[in-house]
Amino acid sequence: MVTETIKGKQVERPKYTLYSLRHYFASKLIEQKVDLKFIQDTMGHSQIEITLNVYGHLLKEREKAKKDTAEALATAILKKPCGKSVASNV
Repeated sequence: MVTETIKGKQVERPKYTLYSLRHYFASKLIEQKVDLKFIQDTMGHSQIEITLNVYGHLLKEREKAKKDTAEALATAILKKPCGKSVASNV
């Protein structure tokens, strides 16, 4: 519970709302790379655009992480010496 002052009175309310728990659940599904269509259906969104509008920022973070991983791998590969070239035997 959280205590806050509303109109001069101390009021206790739940720390988390049903909406915040719902959002957390969907966010965790995205983090676990669950299919977006499944998330749309689970959240009851009538259109995939609704799901993308609400959770799109999380997808961008996930895509950035994948891009960063790919770039790090490419950099590591390019820094390693290739060894003797097959073309030099010609």
